[in-house]
Amino acid sequence: MTYAIGDVARTLGLTPGALHYFEREGVISSKKGGGARRTYGAEDIIRLISYRKYRSMEMPLKEIARQFSPEGDDCQTIAGKMRHQQLEAQKAAQRFEQLAGDIAWFAGHTALAAGRIGSIDVDCLPECYVLRVGSEGFISRSRAEQAHVAHWLEHMPAVRITSAREPDGRACLCYSVDAARAEQLGLQNTPGAVLLRRQAALHTFVRIGVSYYDQPQLAFAPLLDYARAHAFEQSSTALSISLCVECRGGCRDTIAEVWLPIV
Repeated sequence: MTYAIGDVARTLGLTPGALHYFEREGVISSKKGGGARRTYGAEDIIRLISYRKYRSMEMPLKEIARQFSPEGDDCQTIAGKMRHQQLEAQKAAQRFEQLAGDIAWFAGHTALAAGRIGSIDVDCLPECYVLRVGSEGFISRSRAEQAHVAHWLEHMPAVRITSAREPDGRACLCYSVDAARAEQLGLQNTPGAVLLRRQAALHTFVRIGVSYYDQPQLAFAPLLDYARAHAFEQSSTALSISLCVECRGGCRDTIAEVWLPIV
């Protein structure tokens, strides 16, 4: 029995173009049906289903085509390719597990922000690495620093958009990543990256307008006002991590979590 190209393509989730490719590579061969339509036999169908199996292993298309060609591989070689794809799948699983954790951090902190904007408490500034480049902290004219930032941004959302404020009042946009994740990702040795130790800090969530991007010090205003009113002083670098951009009534506001270390 033979099967029409359209039926095969729809059933196996392959495009006619893919079927033509496998014909050219000698993986399958078609016969002319009624009206000059291509048709395929059961052996061809089984090969195509097997293709789906190997493709689901993320095996490269050319490797699969070679495997089914007359010059294909023996069992030992095929098993070796499968073991390679197994290792790649395990690495991907680890990456996705870490990604899930990074997303969970944002989801959890954004949910907290929804009900606690403006509420001030005492918390610990998280131990993290901060990367500041150029005159404004987040974009540089230096090719080397551009490469460092590009490398960090490959690891978002573990890497977070941040602003930092020094005790002398200088503030800038920058990047941060939890210390433990930085070490997992190999970011801790990036030139210019500075480790901020875990320490007691005033803590809040803020809603800031678009002026924040040009005036990152605005994120720290509520905590600075509170510190002055209670005779506290900023002891070291303060951080504000951008959680999301909230859109309400045609306005866009950045929702940020802020820590101000105090003495």
